[in-house]
Amino acid sequence: MISASVLLGGGGCGPSFPPPWQLSAEPSDAGGQLDLDGKLRVLAIASEPPEVRPGQSVKVSSLIVVHPRFGEVTLDGGRSFGTLRPRGLSVLYRLCTLPEAMTSPLPCGLFPQTAQYTELPTRSDFSTEILIPNQLGSPSVQLVTLIAADHSYPGGAQACAVAAADNGGLSPSPNHCVIAVKRIKVSTTTAPNHNPVLTKILLGETEGTLVDAESGVATYPKLSAELREEDRPKWQVVIERAADSEEQEPDPLDPGRQRAELLSVSLFVTAGTLESGRGSFLDLTCTSDCPQLLRSTLSWQPPAALAGTEAADDRTHFVVVLRDDRGGTSFRAAVAEAR
Repeated sequence: MISASVLLGGGGCGPSFPPPWQLSAEPSDAGGQLDLDGKLRVLAIASEPPEVRPGQSVKVSSLIVVHPRFGEVTLDGGRSFGTLRPRGLSVLYRLCTLPEAMTSPLPCGLFPQTAQYTELPTRSDFSTEILIPNQLGSPSVQLVTLIAADHSYPGGAQACAVAAADNGGLSPSPNHCVIAVKRIKVSTTTAPNHNPVLTKILLGETEGTLVDAESGVATYPKLSAELREEDRPKWQVVIERAADSEEQEPDPLDPGRQRAELLSVSLFVTAGTLESGRGSFLDLTCTSDCPQLLRSTLSWQPPAALAGTEAADDRTHFVVVLRDDRGGTSFRAAVAEAR
C-alpha cells in the first residue's frame, strides 16, 4: 500500500517530521502550522483473499484513523471518549489493471496510464467488495485505489478525487484528502497466498504482567507531568500471530526451492514513545533455518509531560498492522487506560 499523504512541521532549520508510528495529537498542515482539524491517515488496506483467481470475489477493507483528539466521540460507562474514527469520513474505491510496463502503481483515474477504471460501490465506510474480471490473464495485478476525506474537506472523497486529478495526481490537502493504493495479485496457482492473522495485542511492564489490551481492563501507570522523559518506565507491547500465518513461498533466487515468507508488524500509538514502530518475528538467537517466532515485542514508554495533550482522556490507543512479504495484511486495534 502506498499513501499520498505527507506531514510537515516547523522548528529548527527546516521542517520536522514526526516518527511514522506516531498518531499525532498536534499535527501540522502543509505550512507548518498546527492543524486544528487533525490529520487523516490510511495505515493499511487489506484484501481477503490477498491473491485471487480470475472471476473471484474479493473483500477490501481499510484502516483509516485520526488521533482521538480529532475523532468521533463515544460514550462508555457514562464518560465520553475520543475514538480513532475520523469525523465525517467519506471514501471512494476504484479498481484498475496495473499495466505490465508500469513498475510502480499509480492511483486509478488520476493519471493517463490508469484512466480506465471501475468505481466500486462502498459497502460501508471502510470496506467494499470487488469481482475480479474473468478475462484477466494470469499472472496479472489489479490495483485498488482508496480515496478518503474527512469532515474538513468540502465535498468529501468525490471532490478530493476530482481535485487530485487536476493536481497531477497529488492530494491538494494531504491532511484531509488521502489517496492510497493496494495491489492484488491475480493468478491460477494451486497454492495462493493467505492473509496472516493477528491473535493478540498484549501490554505489560514485564513478561509476567502482560494483559490482553483488547480485554477492556488493560492499564498503564499515570505518570507525573514533571517526570523527566528519560525516567519514564519502559513497557512491552507484545504482538501475537497465528501459527499458520507463516507460509511457504517460491525462493526468488532459486525458483525450484521454497522458503518461509517473512512476516513483519507495524505499531502505531496515540500517546507515549516507541523505540521503533516496526518489528519482526525472526528468532535472532537461531543460527540455522528456524521457524519464525509467534510473538514480536516492541518497547513503549507511557506519556508524562505530554499526557495532557496526547491522552487527555487518560487513554492510549495501540494499532497493529501485520504483513507478509507477498501482500497479505491484517490489522487490529486496542486501548489501555492510565491509572
